[in-house]
Amino acid sequence: MHSGGITHLKFSLRDFYLFSGARRDNNILVWDIRNTIQPLRYFTRDSNTNQRMIFDVDEFGTKLIAGNRNGSIMLFDVNKGHCIKLFGGHFDCIGSIQFSPLSSEIALSGSGQRHYKVVGKHVEEEFECISDNDTTNEQMNSLRIWHIPY
Repeated sequence: MHSGGITHLKFSLRDFYLFSGARRDNNILVWDIRNTIQPLRYFTRDSNTNQRMIFDVDEFGTKLIAGNRNGSIMLFDVNKGHCIKLFGGHFDCIGSIQFSPLSSEIALSGSGQRHYKVVGKHVEEEFECISDNDTTNEQMNSLRIWHIPY
């Protein structure tokens, strides 16, 4: 079961599988909708954040693609239940990744999130947060297209 609120659901187009992801939960759960007592399996990624992190399943229901909080991308084999590819994608959290409807070898990913730096000014028992709008190599909003042969 998920530890946070569910933020993304995705049906497999070829079978009775439902994939679910949640806030502050590193697992993407796979359910057989004919028997929802417990998940069939789960895939682990780094998504311990309040940000919604959207994943996708290919047209055949055999590959799952997901982004991580550190900007890397993971490709999973749904049937075997493990990661088959891990590669660097962005310099920031990947909020969304999706296969192309034309080919499951093409994917699109987007990254970025709001960053804050805590300043040492003490205001009524709490630290004041000021938005850090400077874009650096570690903090970048971006969109990328990938060719992922497998």
